[in-house]
Amino acid sequence: MKELRRALPYLKRYRSRIILGVIAVTISNVFTVAIPRVIGETIDDLGGTITAAEINERALLIVGLTVLAGIFLFLTRQLIIVTSRYIERDLRNDFMDHVQSLSMSWYTKTTTGDIMALATNDVPRVREFVGPAVMYAANTVTTFSFALAMMLSLSIEVTLLALLPLPFVSFLVYRLGKKIHVLFGSVQAQYAGLTSNAQESISGIRVIRAYVRESWAESSFARLSELYRQKNMEYVRIDALMMPAMMTLIGTSVIIVLWVGGNRVIAGTSSIGDVVQFIAYISLLIWPVIAIGWITNLVQRAAAAMGRINKVFDLEPEIADSEKTDGTITEISGGLEFRNVSLIYDPARPPILNNLDFSVKPGETLAIVGATGSGKTSIVNLIARVYEASGGDVLIDGHPISAV
Repeated sequence: MKELRRALPYLKRYRSRIILGVIAVTISNVFTVAIPRVIGETIDDLGGTITAAEINERALLIVGLTVLAGIFLFLTRQLIIVTSRYIERDLRNDFMDHVQSLSMSWYTKTTTGDIMALATNDVPRVREFVGPAVMYAANTVTTFSFALAMMLSLSIEVTLLALLPLPFVSFLVYRLGKKIHVLFGSVQAQYAGLTSNAQESISGIRVIRAYVRESWAESSFARLSELYRQKNMEYVRIDALMMPAMMTLIGTSVIIVLWVGGNRVIAGTSSIGDVVQFIAYISLLIWPVIAIGWITNLVQRAAAAMGRINKVFDLEPEIADSEKTDGTITEISGGLEFRNVSLIYDPARPPILNNLDFSVKPGETLAIVGATGSGKTSIVNLIARVYEASGGDVLIDGHPISAV
């Protein structure tokens, strides 16, 4: 999960909200696990001298505990899930700022579909890790801890027997999680190819129509769509195994409780209320155990997505400050002069600009003309970068521009 280390600074930025969210979910689970204890004790007291008024009081107590648990769960979502949206915004802005600083050579090698997939599909997967995954991980740990403590206080033997299926859950999560990670990365890569094909077909629709290539474009898109469907189906088949398998294992725990607990009731060593509490606590553990698989799924997908984003963040612009950069220059006034300026976007190709010399005196106008691909835009970009670095402006037709 080393790919997700880059998301940690975003979590630290909002750590106070996340800590408060974890505290809120902890308080919510304290109220939640208290409810089965009240129900179990009430059932045991039904055969005694409990009055209708006491039953009503305990019913109101259960309602109150449920309301309080719901309020703190709502606060948890407001703190952690909303924070994940803030982190998504920050990550998306950082990604946008970085890709705008990259050199033109990166854009010539990277399809529009890849960039779209990163910005619209991979960033939300990271948000699911810093939001729902964090929230449900905290919920799982606290619920499991409190419910386990309550179960152990009732019977250590029944608790240990009821928890026997859980190691199989961990093994299942581990095996399926590895497959999900690989398959989701494949799905994302295919999605990038599909969106790139769609963008190129739409932008080049006139060329396609001019050469009567509509059928070819349709068949190409259909082929990529079918591959995307197949890869998604492979991913879904593995993902679909998670929930039924876990429900089966949880059901096994309930059967163990009924079998062992029922025999203890017959033997007089446990009460019916104790068995009811065990079943209630097992029910409380259903979602945390299921959440283990779901969280693993989210983390695996987020790791695959963040790995793709990290490759972009690791790229350095070809035109950047170096030890030769004069940082003392804060303002440019007067003329502009280029001396033997060359520019290469791709080392494998000829230079766009080669030994360019020109000067523009204050008040003069520079006209840049030439054939397509001759380097006109590159010259403007270089001028813009010079003035942008110094805090100045470059004007075209009286309007300021910035470096591309």
